[in-house]
Amino acid sequence: KKGLLSRSETHLAFGPCIFGNRYEIGEEVAKQFSSEFLLNIGSRWHLNFLEANKAQALEFNIPSQNIHLHSECTFSDPESFFSYRRDGLKSGRMAGLLTLA
Repeated sequence: KKGLLSRSETHLAFGPCIFGNRYEIGEEVAKQFSSEFLLNIGSRWHLNFLEANKAQALEFNIPSQNIHLHSECTFSDPESFFSYRRDGLKSGRMAGLLTLA
């Protein structure tokens, strides 16, 4: 369709988020992901959803050089980021933005 970007023109940027070693999930969620995205830490499941999302983008033929992953964990940096998983209900909030350039 006219006006839509091709997959080779599409860029994805994943901003700061909680990293897999901090993102604990239940077994019911873990069952929905490939083992390559799961960590088992102390008999609890953790999900590396950055890599899971990157893999999904690659499956849709988004070029790997067009996929940008932020390198900071929101859970591990309380001075810079809010984290509900770290702070619970007293946490601040963050927002995301999607745009066509």
